[in-house]
Amino acid sequence: MVNFIKLKDRWMRGLPYVGNKNQKADQIIDILPEGKRLIDVFGGGGSISLHAISAGKWDEVIYNDINTSIVNLLKALITNNPKIDLKRFAVPNRETFFRYKKQEKISIEREIVLTCWSFSNDRCSFIFGKNNEFKILISQALMYGNTGTEYDFLYDRCKSSTITETYQKYHKVKKEILAKGLRYSRRLQRLEQFQALEQLERLSFKSCDYRSLKLSTDDIIYLDPPYIGTGNQYGGFNHERFHKWYSSLPNSEIYISEYTQLPNTEIVADMGVKHSFTATGKRKHELLLKVIS
Repeated sequence: MVNFIKLKDRWMRGLPYVGNKNQKADQIIDILPEGKRLIDVFGGGGSISLHAISAGKWDEVIYNDINTSIVNLLKALITNNPKIDLKRFAVPNRETFFRYKKQEKISIEREIVLTCWSFSNDRCSFIFGKNNEFKILISQALMYGNTGTEYDFLYDRCKSSTITETYQKYHKVKKEILAKGLRYSRRLQRLEQFQALEQLERLSFKSCDYRSLKLSTDDIIYLDPPYIGTGNQYGGFNHERFHKWYSSLPNSEIYISEYTQLPNTEIVADMGVKHSFTATGKRKHELLLKVIS
């Protein structure tokens, strides 16, 4: 069953990111035991950490990811420091996307472009094909009104609105046009919501290798590592080393998301398949595992 979230709560989906756990987050959070501190070791897009904060089951939630640029982006959006004008990124541009992709310098701007303008959140492929200039045209007319076309009237009616308000107002009025031109903008809406939040003071940020985290024995630990056999090993993730690491931890509450049952674990729940419009072939069931001694 797809997890539908009210518009005002879409911030809990986190960043658009490969492997995002948004669809299963509520189920996972319900199963994880209460405690003083929850450690989201492979935080990724942040959906587990954000759902955890909303649930209020832990005094503190620590979001960690080895990708420093993603951590910095999520932190900047939540703390609004530095303040980011997301409307600058409202219109995807092929040349801009590939320029940032080639750029080695890490920046918040680069992460927003690659995160929001990539196909299937892969941060590699531009979201629109070469024959989709019309979608970009409509987006530009709506957000900036500088296309010199008949669609520029849209801008005058929403120039003082947020991205979310703009989408809400004109999706109904120009349903067919906006559905084509602004589908990707829902990602920016989620980012925009972070800038108005005040309830995330219990969320802490870290960016390090999972083996470098300082853990307490009473921490609740949630692990969402690269899945075995997915073909995306994130630069050579060592599964054997990971198995040895979690098996050596003294914590009694360690949970792992995977497609396959791992050594020294038991299946706590079958979370079903992940709904995806880009998936092909038979989709595997996602499992929630608990480490056993």
